[in-house]
Amino acid sequence: MIEKRLIIVSNRLPFHISEKKGNLVFSPSGGGLVSSIKSYFEKKRDGKINGRKSLPVWVGTSDISEKKFREQAKSGSVIHDHFNLHPVFLPKVTKDKYYNGFCNDTIWPLLESISDF
Repeated sequence: MIEKRLIIVSNRLPFHISEKKGNLVFSPSGGGLVSSIKSYFEKKRDGKINGRKSLPVWVGTSDISEKKFREQAKSGSVIHDHFNLHPVFLPKVTKDKYYNGFCNDTIWPLLESISDF
């Protein structure tokens, strides 16, 4: 039987990850997607998806460097606040040009101008 799980892929993780005294430190990210998904899972206190216990997987960029993350995490992911977090590490210039350039300057205005959906 195939295991079902929720996989969320977004620009950033639902938590800012930093390193302090050799430990990973998590602080909540803002935004509507994070709030709504987190709220949904808080209401589903049993943590089950389709009757099975499963942590949602969240893939997104992180503020911590890959080197610092790998020094602290034992694998490519980390579990925090009922999410299995998989950070993606992009060079700052790539992240800036993609998110602040292409997305904010092109994609968002284009989609916001379409009102017939």
